[in-house]
Amino acid sequence: MIKKLSVSYRVVLTALLAMALLVVPLTAVYAQGTNSSDTMARGYQLINGDVYDLHGNLLIKMHDGRTPDGYTLDPNFTVYDASTDANTQVLTADNTVSPDSIVIYSGTKNLNLNVDGNQGVQLGSDFTVSSSQPNVRFTYSSGVPSGVNFAVDNVTRGTTAGWVSNLQPGHSKSILVYNGSPSDTYRVKASAQGSAGTATVEVEKL
Repeated sequence: MIKKLSVSYRVVLTALLAMALLVVPLTAVYAQGTNSSDTMARGYQLINGDVYDLHGNLLIKMHDGRTPDGYTLDPNFTVYDASTDANTQVLTADNTVSPDSIVIYSGTKNLNLNVDGNQGVQLGSDFTVSSSQPNVRFTYSSGVPSGVNFAVDNVTRGTTAGWVSNLQPGHSKSILVYNGSPSDTYRVKASAQGSAGTATVEVEKL
């Protein structure tokens, strides 16, 4: 009888140990799955679970795997360094207005200096994108900040989909946002680099 109880005890103990090994904090799984060369190819690095650009500048301070707004990073989350990206456009009379675009926001906002990813000011209303208009274009015409950051959140999925970093005055940057789900709702927030202040910006989908 004692031998049978001992065997049963060992079986139960082994099962409990296996279960304990499977219960790993979500943040640890996330960090392990994304802290790789793949993130570098997508323009960022994870240092102690926080999002930094490739120059070592803190963009988003994460808390238990979530942004200060409570979002997780999308599996395809990408940081676009607009100050060095060859695809960033200089504004000219020919490309200032896209004839087929839908404007989400156009105007002047007082932007907070980005410290940890929690300083963004929403631009315009929430919106959707589709296969016919899969891209979002960000424009910084002029203003006090030396650069403007644009964060794109997928409100439906509770993820941060992308981050356009340090867009310079007189420039625009377009990124692919559409993920195959036309019902997903998105939100754009902007923050300042260099110094806080007013900035004339535009967000449009095209």
